[in-house]
Amino acid sequence: MSDWVMALAALAMAAQPAPARFKSGSLPAPSGATVGGGEVLLEVEVGEAGNVAAVRALRDTPPYTEALRRAVRGWTFEPAQGAQGSIPSTVLVAGSFRPPTMAGPAIGQAPIDVAAPAAGTPFPTTIAPALYPPHAQGDAQVLVEIAIGAEARPATRVVLGARGFDDAALQAAGQWRFRPGAGVAYVVFGFRQPVTAPPAVR
Repeated sequence: MSDWVMALAALAMAAQPAPARFKSGSLPAPSGATVGGGEVLLEVEVGEAGNVAAVRALRDTPPYTEALRRAVRGWTFEPAQGAQGSIPSTVLVAGSFRPPTMAGPAIGQAPIDVAAPAAGTPFPTTIAPALYPPHAQGDAQVLVEIAIGAEARPATRVVLGARGFDDAALQAAGQWRFRPGAGVAYVVFGFRQPVTAPPAVR
């Protein structure tokens, strides 16, 4: 690649604002009464001060959507940075919750797309759920940051971990793919300890 092409690419990267990054917050409380799994996609507006200004559901699976929305409203971010300093931005927050059953038919409501994302919001084209680790015990949740760029595989890191579950969450997050663009997404992977589905009644 010639020097001028590399220089143009560097200028284009420099023109992109640095995205908002998770600073603090808690994850939604696991719902022990929920027998189904679900997917949730939230478009989160982050203000210049790093506060959550608004949360809009893009994909809905009750009751996970409202639980994740309540948690995200209390999050704070390092605000996105443009040429003149802090700027408002949007961040994708997703939830991937597996049902606690290992076998048998799927239970619960199917995810429903309820809104289209804004043009600048990272949006997944491929979603991979996390598998329950074979030697883990109990329920857990892991928050993973996915940095989306020009690379084919996004860069991932654990932001809020749970012992014994982080590797499974990272492995799943590494399989997510997004529409072209750059930005940051956050995925809450919810793990429920598997139970064997009861045999069918004859």
